[in-house]
This record gives sequence, C-alpha cells and structure tokens, in this order.
Amino acid sequence: PDAGAYKKIFTTAKEIGYNDDIILCDKVRELSTGKIIQTTVNKEDLHGNDILIIDDICDGGRTFIEIAKELKKRNCGKIYLAVTFGIFSNGFEELGKHFAGIFCTNLLKKIDDPLVYQIDVTLEYSERYGLTIQKTE
Repeated sequence: PDAGAYKKIFTTAKEIGYNDDIILCDKVRELSTGKIIQTTVNKEDLHGNDILIIDDICDGGRTFIEIAKELKKRNCGKIYLAVTFGIFSNGFEELGKHFAGIFCTNLLKKIDDPLVYQIDVTLEYSERYGLTIQKTE
C-alpha cells in the first residue's frame, strides 16, 4: 500500500473484526522500463496459511504475480486475489498459474472465466457518504 492506504489497513481490519496477521507486500519498479525489479514481503514463514491479496485495481497482473512468487517462497497455502476494478489486460493464463481464484466487481466489464468470481455491484450516490458501491442482489 502507499503511505495513505497503509494507515487505513489496520483501521479497516479492526472495523470488520479481523484480528489475524496482515502481511504487507511492496515492489520496486525500474522507472525507465516499468519492470518490477524487487518484491518484498514482511513475514518470513506463512506456515501454509492461505493468502488473500486485496487491492483496488489489477491491470496486467504482473505486480500480483511477483508478490505471489514471493509468498510461495515463504510457505503459504493457496493464494487468492481480490480487486475492485479488474482490467486483466494480459488475460488469465499466467494469473491462473499463481492464484486459486480471483474476486472482482463488474464495474469495468463482465468477465467470463472460471478463475474469476465476479461480484455484481452498482455505484450509488448519497449525500452523507458520496459515491458508494452497493452489492446487487
């Protein structure tokens, strides 16, 4: 997460009653090429636990693939990805090698792939909260 999101992670976890480990992952890109040259994970042994990576957007997926590789080196179980906005410009073949499943909303497009569980939502505006996402029943 960036600096602003870093602070929100722990507040959000507390609000939803999540008390287990939060594993922080980061990457360094080569500025001239955009290539990921380093990925870090702040825990050495994940004890075979399944992992859910949560982020706002997935374009091609390279960041998440590189993080998944690092998590596997640290003895994790299955890895899942949850994103609000799924572009998936590189398709799902490579992502499928690293993730047991992907969760995303339908806000950008409808996705028909067995790897993806798509959550149908709509955007709504309220005076109190501004733009909010509402799950479609």
